[in-house]
Amino acid sequence: MNTNTNTKENTAKDNPVKSIIKAFGLLDIFIFEDLERKGIGLVELSKQVGIKPNTLHNILKSMIKCGYVVQNSEGKYAAGLKCAKISMVNKLISQKLLYDVLLPRLKVLRKAIDENVTFAVLSNGKRYGIFSLEADKPVKAVAEKNNSSIYSVVTGISLAVYADDEELQKIIEAYGYPQGICNIEELKAMLAKKQKELYYTALQHNDELETFGVSVILTSDGTRIVCSAGVYMPAYRCNDELRQKIINELLQLKTDLERVDLY
Repeated sequence: MNTNTNTKENTAKDNPVKSIIKAFGLLDIFIFEDLERKGIGLVELSKQVGIKPNTLHNILKSMIKCGYVVQNSEGKYAAGLKCAKISMVNKLISQKLLYDVLLPRLKVLRKAIDENVTFAVLSNGKRYGIFSLEADKPVKAVAEKNNSSIYSVVTGISLAVYADDEELQKIIEAYGYPQGICNIEELKAMLAKKQKELYYTALQHNDELETFGVSVILTSDGTRIVCSAGVYMPAYRCNDELRQKIINELLQLKTDLERVDLY
């Protein structure tokens, strides 16, 4: 056995990557010390962290590209939009918001229509289901899956229509373009047209499944997170009266949730 080789491998595993350590150290300063988000100049930051300005500038450029840092009009550096989005996601998945605010409202919706109810969030360009409540009926619809294409389910479309440019690029990386769409300009035009609709409906699985969805935009301190609420049910159970009731209940849920104070 070559002990020298093993020693080198173990040493390499134990040694952290210095540039990453420096980047996280900078992030700590931007998030926890620049509380007013006024930004910090390069020279001041260089003195504070003990990194040469040229090296520091290169690290900051990478952090800006990833969305964790921004450079303001005065040339100073501050926490970027990605940091605010992380904060929003943390609020969304907090025990209080999920179980004291969101879940009770979803239960009210399910009780009103007695069909399957789902709630999803757009994160890093993908649709993630947070809650899925089943109807109290012997015949149930199949739940939407997280790995389904965002374009193939109404709660996915409900998310995509309000995606910002960064999220839209992530959506394209994850799912490509929907059928009949060839480039990002065409996709934006399609989503802009869809955004004018108050709700979304579709027949799926050979017209055996009827689905409904609405977009829900939660905001806090100028930052937003795109969510969607949906109902899915066997198509044979859906008549015009129930269809209108589901749409009305979803729109009311949207109104209620968008008024929620996330603090």
